[in-house]
Amino acid sequence: MNKGSPEKITNEFQTPERPPEVGGFPFWLPWVLAACLGAICIVLMTQGQGVGHQNTALSQEVEALNQQAKMLRLENETLKKRLEALK
Repeated sequence: MNKGSPEKITNEFQTPERPPEVGGFPFWLPWVLAACLGAICIVLMTQGQGVGHQNTALSQEVEALNQQAKMLRLENETLKKRLEALK
């Protein structure tokens, strides 16, 4: 049983040609959107890391300022007591 020539067999297994798109939805649009979203995610991740480092530094600065304020309150109370003792 000869089913056909080798050319006929290869023609059967070839992928069909894509018909030309006429005014249809551009096939590349989802890929462009995916690439843009990926780039935005990378930008936001790097900014988030920078904000995290900045947050840590500011938290340490706030803690130092709170300690300084506590020391100044204690000094103020001491000076008030001295002033009352002088009256």
